[in-house]
Amino acid sequence: MSVYKEKGDKKWKVEIRTVDSVGKAIRKRKGGFNTKKEALLWEQEFLNKLASNSNISFKTMWEIYLEDCKSKKIKDSTIIKKIQLMNNYILPVFGNILMNEINTNHIRNFQNKLLEKNLSKNTLRIIESQAKCVFNFAVKYYNLESNPMLKVKTIGSRKNTREFTIWSLEEFQKFISVIEDIQDVVFFSLLFWTGMRVGEALALNIKDIDFKNKKLNISKTVSRSFNGDIITKTKTESSIRKIILTDKTLELLKKQVNRIYKPANSQRLFDFGRGYARKRFLEYIELSKVKKIRMHDLRHSHASFLIQKGINILAVSKRLGHEDIKMTLNTYAHLYEEENNRMIDILNKI
Repeated sequence: MSVYKEKGDKKWKVEIRTVDSVGKAIRKRKGGFNTKKEALLWEQEFLNKLASNSNISFKTMWEIYLEDCKSKKIKDSTIIKKIQLMNNYILPVFGNILMNEINTNHIRNFQNKLLEKNLSKNTLRIIESQAKCVFNFAVKYYNLESNPMLKVKTIGSRKNTREFTIWSLEEFQKFISVIEDIQDVVFFSLLFWTGMRVGEALALNIKDIDFKNKKLNISKTVSRSFNGDIITKTKTESSIRKIILTDKTLELLKKQVNRIYKPANSQRLFDFGRGYARKRFLEYIELSKVKKIRMHDLRHSHASFLIQKGINILAVSKRLGHEDIKMTLNTYAHLYEEENNRMIDILNKI
């Protein structure tokens, strides 16, 4: 093992020759270090990593954990989400700190920085959960004594996991009225009037439309991968369903099919991806001056509209493709507060 700088070279290099736990010879070279100290630190961290020692930086541990996730065939979309959360919220705080030096003060500092960002309770919970995963991995495989996050009360909460903002029918009509592109009209109308997930709508083929029986077959979704968007199975088995369409929605779908040159049954109904849809959605919100919501909230707007019109919760649950009615009830329980008042009025009149 040596740290050196070749004659005439301004950068330091490291060369390591050792064996792993089963006696396999390992030779590692790395250059580009500005100082000898940087090279020595990298050398020590590499050896600690090799020896499953927690005396390595959080960033290095995260990289090991990430490779482990990829080896277990976790969905690309899940890994991409982990990477986004890690890069945006966690690594800026913990990145260069050694795993076995992170204590409760570091955790509280991390939580305070998150609170400054005014994130929802659910988002805070998800971020904390991702950080915990790395610490738990280190405890299990790299001899970290304990997970320091378990010693501090979490700031995230499941109580608000169903927070969302919806549009009324009037707000949606105001939004859709500013759109001139027929494809965009069809897409956003489909989300509002069917309660489909965005990925489900993007994955639709022409053959998924049953014009005769006025139904839409949902069996797949668009998911993110490291190579771009891909078509995969629906989120759950219960997500495979047939959605009954209104006459107006059916007419919009006919217009969309008719605008496609030589449409084939296997052809995608919409020729864009999530990025385009999100960009256009935000542009139309600004143009129409309606309150800002997420694109996924069109699904919540649809469900809320049905519930407020007195549609049976079981029927709503099946239309949304929820795994069970409990999920639907938990999501939209707040909409039944007015029903409680109406129920008391009815009982008082008896």
